[in-house]
Amino acid sequence: MEKFIVLRNNLIDPMKWDEAVIRNQGLPYQLFEYLNASSLNGWNGIIFGDYLKVFPFFSNKKFGIPYIYMPQSIQQFSNQCFTKSEWHAIIKYLESRYLKIAIRVSDYGNSSSLKKQNYILEKTATENASNFYSSLLKRNINKSKILSITTKPFELEDFDFIFSQKYYQNSIKKDVFYHFYNNLKSNLKLYQSFYHGAIVAQLLTVRILNREILLMPVSNEIGRTTQAMSGLINEVIQNSDAEIIDFEGSSIASIAHFYKQFGAKEITYFELNYWSLFGLKF
Repeated sequence: MEKFIVLRNNLIDPMKWDEAVIRNQGLPYQLFEYLNASSLNGWNGIIFGDYLKVFPFFSNKKFGIPYIYMPQSIQQFSNQCFTKSEWHAIIKYLESRYLKIAIRVSDYGNSSSLKKQNYILEKTATENASNFYSSLLKRNINKSKILSITTKPFELEDFDFIFSQKYYQNSIKKDVFYHFYNNLKSNLKLYQSFYHGAIVAQLLTVRILNREILLMPVSNEIGRTTQAMSGLINEVIQNSDAEIIDFEGSSIASIAHFYKQFGAKEITYFELNYWSLFGLKF
């Protein structure tokens, strides 16, 4: 097995790192630029050989306890390029240095892993994606046509509507999100629905590699009543030049069902979340 080294992000060769991610079919979240944008505290890279295979992880300390965590803007990492023995070596390395492990990966789940679902829509040049919409979704998209839709680059003032919704007030740290915006603003796009000139829904996406990722769907009461999000996601699907529309999944059954109505494919990934003391899990 090829040996690996671990480097902080400021010591990593960005070009070689990204080449390894793309060569091994990693997810956009693993690109150097995206990783830098996702945390104020930097990150670490596990590198096999001369950037033959790479894997990132985020670490921090709280009350003196070192831990591994996933930033808010990253759903999962792909680890499918590693053999079982390579992945086992990575986990053993992390367990030997960190007391809490929280990481989400595409493969190598075990009995203690929590299965989670992502939803993706793979677009083709020869088929209209709406042919695979459910009949209920088509009715809801028609209902949303009373709204007007605009698209624009995402700007700082657009945070106001997003953070007016309680869910994002409680779950998103503004300083981390501003850092994300400042580092990836050229990749961000905002889809908006208006009712009589007032915003009723917004959908923030990030376009990177071959994907357009639906990062933040936000609707107020009027937006929910008029099915604004159905119309906004349809707008993304019909107009995006991305090969894959990534819904980012949901643990809420009703939202997962909503995504499936677009003909999205369910993809299982795994969450590892446990305490480790000298390699012992508990």
